[in-house]
Amino acid sequence: MGEEYKDTKAGLIVIGIFEILGGLFCALFFGISVLSLVFLHDAAATRQMLSGVSVYGFLAVWLIWMGIGTIRARRGIRLLMLATSWIMLVCGMLAMVMMFFVMPQAFEVSEVPAEMMKPILVGVYVVLAVVYLLFPTIGILFYGNRNVRATFEHRDSAPSWMEGCPLPVLVLVMMLLLAAISLLMLIFMNCALPFWGIIVSGWAGAVVLLLVVGACLALAQGAHNMRPWAWWGVLALLLIGLASQLITYGRIDVMEYYRAMGYTDEMLLQLSKMEWVNSTSFNLMALFYSAPGFIYLLFIKRYFKSTEQER
Repeated sequence: MGEEYKDTKAGLIVIGIFEILGGLFCALFFGISVLSLVFLHDAAATRQMLSGVSVYGFLAVWLIWMGIGTIRARRGIRLLMLATSWIMLVCGMLAMVMMFFVMPQAFEVSEVPAEMMKPILVGVYVVLAVVYLLFPTIGILFYGNRNVRATFEHRDSAPSWMEGCPLPVLVLVMMLLLAAISLLMLIFMNCALPFWGIIVSGWAGAVVLLLVVGACLALAQGAHNMRPWAWWGVLALLLIGLASQLITYGRIDVMEYYRAMGYTDEMLLQLSKMEWVNSTSFNLMALFYSAPGFIYLLFIKRYFKSTEQER
């Protein structure tokens, strides 16, 4: 680079080591969860745990990969971590809002003694704040730093294929890929999905699920190339998904969704004790979480060129 900068290779090593340690920590939980599945004889509980096990496995691979890439100063890794950090921060803030309503009710129906509830809740909130807010903020400040960027570019002279995509658009691409991965987790929950007034599951749910996953992957590729059709496709996907959920939970009890996912009667009884587990709450949450998505789409609309300007 032409301008002077401070080499931050030591910082890259420190952050990379912490990311690798985080990955190893997730790998440990992955191993423990897999072992526990061996001794678990409840089919419904096993399906629930499989989704969690998959998340631990994915995080382990991701964090170790990101850590190694950071230590080696790979330019693409910086962009991936910066985009991921922004997604984690915004989604984390939205999740924290929901947790303030959900967590107290979850503990009320559990076997936790009343005198222990407050300290445990405080501890849970602190952990969530660290994971959802502190870590992504550190990621944004570190990977977005001018000197860090210059260090990556100096030590990795070959431009990454991701650098042709502006960061706000790369965030959208990452969100679409994460949405596809999250949807695939529903395979462990009988592929149950709200679908225009009914709950589809089993083979029917799998077909719908794969179509939506395919749409997310196609839109991610189009968005990376900043094609206008991809922007409109994401908008349509959000609107269709929101309308489908609002119509479905406006007609049926949300417990039908959990029943289709394979929850036992005992699990359903525990859920029914929580005031927020109802169709109205689910629709309000859908509106609450969809609003930032629509606002963000409007914010990045300027990056998607007209047909004459397409690359």
